[in-house]
Amino acid sequence: LWEYEDLIASAHERAGRSVPAREFRDKAERRGSAINKYCYYGDDITGFYSSFLFDSDFKQGAPTGFSSMNMAYPVARGLSPVERCISTCRQMVTHHLKQGGYVASLIKVDRIQWGSPNGWPSDQDEADEALGRTAFLTGDTKWQRYQKIGRNRWEKAQIKIFSATGKMVEKCNVVGPDPLEVMDGEYPLQDGFLW
Repeated sequence: LWEYEDLIASAHERAGRSVPAREFRDKAERRGSAINKYCYYGDDITGFYSSFLFDSDFKQGAPTGFSSMNMAYPVARGLSPVERCISTCRQMVTHHLKQGGYVASLIKVDRIQWGSPNGWPSDQDEADEALGRTAFLTGDTKWQRYQKIGRNRWEKAQIKIFSATGKMVEKCNVVGPDPLEVMDGEYPLQDGFLW
């Protein structure tokens, strides 16, 4: 929603409509502040973003510390201060980067498709954007190297899948040697989904 609010505000600004531009800019700013307040776990040096809906303890009113690739979104979209970009990317490459790309989350639970060992195209895209933004903001080329490593690992897994099946699939196993050994979720593996 933040991205759409920001886009709508920008469109109104370009068209010279100051009242709706301010309304949507205010909404985007409030949502961005809420994301930084409620969806960040830990301190600015070692912390990372977690999803409020899935990774929060509503009784405690705080993030659980559950680490998923949702962490990349605030960094990729420019919502994150530089220190949080660095700590989130560090968490991402240290814990989520596997032999076939970025794993959706670190939890492996039967019938949960957004967990380990699965990686999704959208996870790879957000990781790539987050690393690129962090490299730009910091001038540190190590984030560009991680960007390239993640891309190469994902591409190798996709080539392996396509060579074996002649098609692209919605997700793949990024942890083990066979990218087609995925954790099924609510439905069977889909062809081409999210591509």
